[in-house]
Amino acid sequence: MPTHGFNALSFRARVWLGLNVAGVVLFLHNAANLWPAPGDEHNPGGPGDAFYWVLAVAPLLASFLLVNLTVLVHVARTRVRARLSACLPGFLSPLHGAAATHTIFTDHAK
Repeated sequence: MPTHGFNALSFRARVWLGLNVAGVVLFLHNAANLWPAPGDEHNPGGPGDAFYWVLAVAPLLASFLLVNLTVLVHVARTRVRARLSACLPGFLSPLHGAAATHTIFTDHAK
């Protein structure tokens, strides 16, 4: 019987999902604390000041964005390599390269 949903995720995927959910909660908590109260929107140096947001919330957002993009590139490259190695093992595997090249370029019809 196939499993679906959260139970089908690997341990690493669950950890990654948990860290991202924690990052979202941390981001929303910090952003909500810096949200100005009604009537205080244009006071300089208050909670709605852009400098506080840039110093407190933007680095958190940038760090999670950088880590997620790095992992995305790594996963994409790993998946592409796996698919290519399944299709062309001789060209990608250093152990089978010479033998596969010989097999591919040898005329077996003779």
